[in-house]
Amino acid sequence: MKILIAIILVQIAVLKAQAILQPDWDRPLAKAEQVEVLEASGWLSNVERVDLTLTRNDNTKVLKLLLKMEGQTIAFAIQSEGKDNCNTDVHTASQYEGSFENELVVKFEDHANRFCKDLKEFEWDVTLTVVDQEAGKILGRLVLGANPRSVFTIQSLNPNTEKEKKYVVNDIDSDLTIYRIYK
Repeated sequence: MKILIAIILVQIAVLKAQAILQPDWDRPLAKAEQVEVLEASGWLSNVERVDLTLTRNDNTKVLKLLLKMEGQTIAFAIQSEGKDNCNTDVHTASQYEGSFENELVVKFEDHANRFCKDLKEFEWDVTLTVVDQEAGKILGRLVLGANPRSVFTIQSLNPNTEKEKKYVVNDIDSDLTIYRIYK
């Protein structure tokens, strides 16, 4: 009987709870730490270890691909190019942060919703190309394959700042709902 009462009290508390979000935070959605280098040429021929993280900004909903290689993280803003005939999400990315003499171009394919019978070995296919802006010549190419895992994050507030705006989560396509209970 005590367990039943405890369950009912928790459900009542959860109904009154609110989830918040931080508008300037790039929330990680998926992360691939075991990325396989399928092809490496030119300037990128010595790359051995790469980590990939897909994030979405809480406020702007902009997707970013964080590519960490050789101890350096490069963030790319993701622009959707739509879906191909097999329902694979195809994205291109432009350089987002950092200063490079050459243009970095990323093609990102997400096969999570693919319905064609030709199975892909990896859920994510990423191609990074380094292009000389003046000559238009390809200086290096890196082809990666990865099977990411979802990242579940806790939404939090800093209780010491009263000036911070508070938002309620109304994200219908969210995979996880976090409740914050106030006393």
